[in-house]
Amino acid sequence: MGDATVIVPAVAKLAPPRLGRAFERARLFAALDEHADSAALWIGAAPGAGKSTLVATWLRSRRLRTL
Repeated sequence: MGDATVIVPAVAKLAPPRLGRAFERARLFAALDEHADSAALWIGAAPGAGKSTLVATWLRSRRLRTL
């Protein structure tokens, strides 16, 4: 028999970012609030711009459940 290959997903894609000194961004949070009932929302920006941190801080501030 051949060797079985196990694919393990990157932990970064399964865990929320560490927020540390992240602060609330009122204007962006308001934009997210406007679309909170949408089935999906696309957030586009350059790598390292803070997309994941934005969503994580918004979810935390609104006390919303996540996966």
